[in-house]
Formats: sequence, structure tokens, C-alpha cells
Amino acid sequence: MKKKSALLVFVFLLVGYGLPDRVGFRHAFYAPGVYTGCAAVVPPGVREAVARKDRTTAAQQLGSVQGAVERGMVTLTQALQRLGGGRAAPAHATAGR
Repeated sequence: MKKKSALLVFVFLLVGYGLPDRVGFRHAFYAPGVYTGCAAVVPPGVREAVARKDRTTAAQQLGSVQGAVERGMVTLTQALQRLGGGRAAPAHATAGR
């Protein structure tokens, strides 16, 4: 179980590419900021696109974060079911699918 929970972080990676202008950083929720040096920015792709007033990239990055959240929800639900504590997802969690 420890190994599987440690791998959960990979569910939150951006699929197929990294952050705009920083393909080496692929986590949807945190990365060193472009303007902040080593200080983390949360969520980096969305926040930095908004700072640049780049609506197209902000919308694309927000969709990527949504995808990461949905993958995480599926993974966590499956893990709970395997442990015998799984419940049906709340109605708002499955809306729009």
C-alpha cells in the first residue's frame, strides 16, 4: 500500500507535456515560479498565464488541472474501494462526465 500511495503523486502530472515554457516541470499543482525563483507557485500554469494576461493559456492550463483532479479522484476512489471503504462519488463529483 505504501508504494501505491507514493505513486499517487504521478496521477497529478500534466499529461504529455510540461508547463508552458518549462517542459521539465510537469506537476499540475506546484512548481518553482518563473518570477519567484525557487518559491513555489500554486497552480503554476494557471497563475502565471493569468499574470501575463494570457487567457488562452490560462484556460488550457485550467483544463489540465481539472484533468489532474479528475484522475486523482478516480485513483483515490479505486484505492478506497480496494480497502473496502469505497462509497459512490458525490453527485457534484461526477457532473459533466
